[in-house]
Amino acid sequence: MRSIVQDKTNLFFKILEHDKNDWWQHWMFYARTFREVFEAYRKVLNLPLEKEEELVKAMNRPFLDRLKLAWEEQGARIKEKTVKVLSNDYRHLESRHGNFTVFIMGLTGIRDVTVIELGGTKVFLADIVSIFKKGCLEETPFIIVKSIEGVQ
Repeated sequence: MRSIVQDKTNLFFKILEHDKNDWWQHWMFYARTFREVFEAYRKVLNLPLEKEEELVKAMNRPFLDRLKLAWEEQGARIKEKTVKVLSNDYRHLESRHGNFTVFIMGLTGIRDVTVIELGGTKVFLADIVSIFKKGCLEETPFIIVKSIEGVQ
């Protein structure tokens, strides 16, 4: 069985291996790696590349260092809990949405969860940047489920 929750944060956190002046270049590599995801994300949010660049450049190292540390400490547990919560409701949610998956990613911090369509599958993008900004990282599984339940 395919995993309904996929953690895509590793490549995002590699931004911290670069000087802040090179973050946008890394971001563009990251976006190219997940090209279809980012194209759909930008389209759904009506996010011009210039605004995306502004948001990336506005991120700061202390915030991302804290997020990375928190994710290293809690990420596996959060993913496991998300899988468990979704598995408990999977039949109900699948009957409402068909085939779906969740990607946990570092994104622009605009929205906790953004719904995109990839190849006929709904993909719920959980943005740990947005969730962490609100101090709700531990609540990620419930934020995701609430978002999935709220989509028609």
